[in-house]
Amino acid sequence: MNNYFVEIADGHSSPLPAGYPSVWLGCRLHEPTCSWLNEEVVPYSSSAGTWATAARSVVTWLEYCAAREVDWREAHRINLLAYRDAYLFGISPKTGRPFKKSTVRTRMTFIVSFLNFVSKKWAIDRSDQVNIYSPKEASNLFDDGEVSQPYSERFLKSQSKDLLKIIPKASQDDTVRIMRKEDLKKLIDWLGPRPSELGNNTDLGNKDRDFVLFALGWAVGLRANEMLNLKVNPFEVIVVGEDQLSAYYKIQVHGKGNKIRQVDIPGWLIKDIQFYIQGSRKEALCARGRSFREAKLLLNGRSARRFVGLPITKSGLDLIMKRACEACGFIEEKVQEKSLSGVSRKRTAPKFSLHTLRHTYAVMTYKTMSISGFTEIEAWKYVQLQLGHESPKTTIDFYLRHVTIWSSSQTSSSLKKVFE
Repeated sequence: MNNYFVEIADGHSSPLPAGYPSVWLGCRLHEPTCSWLNEEVVPYSSSAGTWATAARSVVTWLEYCAAREVDWREAHRINLLAYRDAYLFGISPKTGRPFKKSTVRTRMTFIVSFLNFVSKKWAIDRSDQVNIYSPKEASNLFDDGEVSQPYSERFLKSQSKDLLKIIPKASQDDTVRIMRKEDLKKLIDWLGPRPSELGNNTDLGNKDRDFVLFALGWAVGLRANEMLNLKVNPFEVIVVGEDQLSAYYKIQVHGKGNKIRQVDIPGWLIKDIQFYIQGSRKEALCARGRSFREAKLLLNGRSARRFVGLPITKSGLDLIMKRACEACGFIEEKVQEKSLSGVSRKRTAPKFSLHTLRHTYAVMTYKTMSISGFTEIEAWKYVQLQLGHESPKTTIDFYLRHVTIWSSSQTSSSLKKVFE
């Protein structure tokens, strides 16, 4: 049986930087996996933990194929499905409990990325197989023997979509957490002055960017991925007068399934975004070079250890939220079981996620509109359109029982008045 293993560089005995992963087959580097890690994983993530997870995910696939005497280079789609189901219904040897669906999803995402990378890089594929290498590249790299001729780029794209269907969908978390007025106010106070109040002062690092991304959650209701996909151009052309700060402006966002919708963004936030564009965002771009351009709105700031001036990632957003929770004292203790014997340990975790801001926006907006004289149907319909739900029923079922958190007129409107 093939002996695959992951080696993590310690930064001393290896020329690779600390945390850099490499995959070995016996005493030889496994070139396809290492190429994928070098080109598709490490350049797009600053987390050594993510690198290791990616490497180990692919190794579990290689080991699975080897155990079933299947050449992974000629694996069929049914082999991927069998691998997925084996983990979805399997027991973790570490915890003695079923594997989490999120764990299987993460592994499958990396494995599919690896297979698509190898297919495209060496132009290989068949309709009934995962990968078959082109003769030239295969003979140079893997000594595969007889293989098929390359397929068109259009075919490879269609297969990429087909492989994505194999990944288990993320489970719906019905837990709705709403920040109370005092919690949200504490978070905003921690962020410091608004970007428009800072003016040209950028000595506060990325506080203007962080203010903007949090406001896009609690004042607009955007998902994390919707924030990440925002472009800078639409915000640059809007002119907001001092008497229009409480007005709303339409901005196009790409929601789930790449569905496009129009959302309302208040004028005061447009103004703050424009100050961010001319503040730390501009400085981050200058750090990349005078001619450097980037269409995405939210970028890594100059204080980032890596990828300064490049678009921030989902893990980057989560890290910012984690730091904010730690600074504001929004921490809770969780008990985690570790084995069949029932041994457990306590750990601390952030009380709120970035998605909490979206939940808070939904309830706060509904209450504000109700107090302003809108009917329940009108209020829920507006919230539904802002959030991008398919029907108001989804919105009502999800948030109705949490409305009492923002039950008083003073509570639901006080934060809004701060910015008018």
